[in-house]
Amino acid sequence: MALHRKHGATREEIGEAFGITPGKVRDYTNTVREWLGTNPTSGEPHLPHADKAPATKLRGVNVYPSQIEAVLVGRPGIAPHYQLVLERHGALDQVRLEVEALPAVAQADYARLAADAAHHIKSLVGVSTEVCVLAPGSVERSQGKAVRVRDLRVKSVPRP
Repeated sequence: MALHRKHGATREEIGEAFGITPGKVRDYTNTVREWLGTNPTSGEPHLPHADKAPATKLRGVNVYPSQIEAVLVGRPGIAPHYQLVLERHGALDQVRLEVEALPAVAQADYARLAADAAHHIKSLVGVSTEVCVLAPGSVERSQGKAVRVRDLRVKSVPRP
């Protein structure tokens, strides 16, 4: 059944499964979104709008910065400052997560923290990432809204 796909279903698929119109699916989704409200720590909706959320598509998977942040918040030894760096090597997209360690963490523990964060991101978000734990103050800060994603992938030029 389409509803068991890992990354959700379209309005049409949900409507077909439950015998309702896609318009009703949209109405019910909005009702659930309002009912769930927003995350008090991040201020983002618990159920993001698929067409409004700043998702990054990686290997066919939509990745939201808030998903990465939710994984990192509970990790000991890791500060809340991070950036996703997207690169393309050949035909594959590569993801590198640059995250800061807390000041009290010894540099010898960085590799263990990186492996732990990579494991949890893979299991909870579904994307393999290379995690680089950096010294405190290494991740670039920005004024205003934080820049969480640096997309270094070369955009393909359409063929004539």
